Amino acid sequence: MAWGEWMCPTAGPEHELTLEQQRRSIQSYDLAHAQDMCWRLAQLCQQQDLIIRGATRRIAELEVREALRQ
Repeated sequence: MAWGEWMCPTAGPEHELTLEQQRRSIQSYDLAHAQDMCWRLAQLCQQQDLIIRGATRRIAELEVREALRQ
């Protein structure tokens, strides 16, 4: 795997199906439910962003170490 290749995921059919099911479910939300879901999504995005940033730094560090060993 080339450097950084892991950062370009491809969604399979099962992911597309899940996304479509979620889209259809969201269309039935009332305003209060949609606002609550939006708030929880914002919190989740922030948490995932922090995790991904930390993991990205760690993976880059490991890739550099590996390149220097070779």
